[in-house]
Amino acid sequence: MACALVARPYQQEKIKMFGKKGFDISMKFVIMWIILPLVAGVMIVVLVVAPTASALGSKGYADNLCHLNAGFRHWVIPGGKWVIPLAMCHEKSVTVDADNWNACDPDGKFRFKELAKTNEYDALRKCTAQQFYNLGARCWYMYGQDQFNLQALEMGRWNCFRTTVRDLQGTIGKDELMAASKLADGGKFLPDGNVDFQKKWLSTETVIETNSKYYVCFDDNGGGPDQVDYEDNSCG
Repeated sequence: MACALVARPYQQEKIKMFGKKGFDISMKFVIMWIILPLVAGVMIVVLVVAPTASALGSKGYADNLCHLNAGFRHWVIPGGKWVIPLAMCHEKSVTVDADNWNACDPDGKFRFKELAKTNEYDALRKCTAQQFYNLGARCWYMYGQDQFNLQALEMGRWNCFRTTVRDLQGTIGKDELMAASKLADGGKFLPDGNVDFQKKWLSTETVIETNSKYYVCFDDNGGGPDQVDYEDNSCG
């Protein structure tokens, strides 16, 4: 009986030490095989996948990530918005092929591909305009659709897309984009004054033609209405 009483504290200490060591091993396992891979995965998605995600599809993960980032910045008090950088919002490079029917009319509801059989000129122009409308509407969504106040001691203009146009016949401008808006959403996006087609520093209108580069930008006008700008120069 006495031996058992003497052994009990030793056994308790042994059990305590074994438990502590086991806890340390378990924590190392969790950190090395669960937490670190999870953090690495998040970093890869944020820094690699999101910036290079498909630009011509409907709004998806990368667009939602930017929208969420912009929303966080909006809710910060005006003097502290610089604390929340728009790190999840990245300019994406896009090739706008005038005959990319999957990009401009994935459901076939506009019948552009069928139109091309009889009037290729009109079909290519309409398909290009629809793609630029899609990019503008996505840019508008990414930065809050005129519902967010994002300015923090900067110009308040951000690049959404840098585009290269191919295989377009003739040119398109704001009129063609307005027609694309009517097809896509009944004309809700463009007629509200949310789009600027004016060339940078000039009074003439941006004209989109083949083998040229264009920029789709978001312009946070502070107290005035926000805009999506179609520029033939950089957004800055």
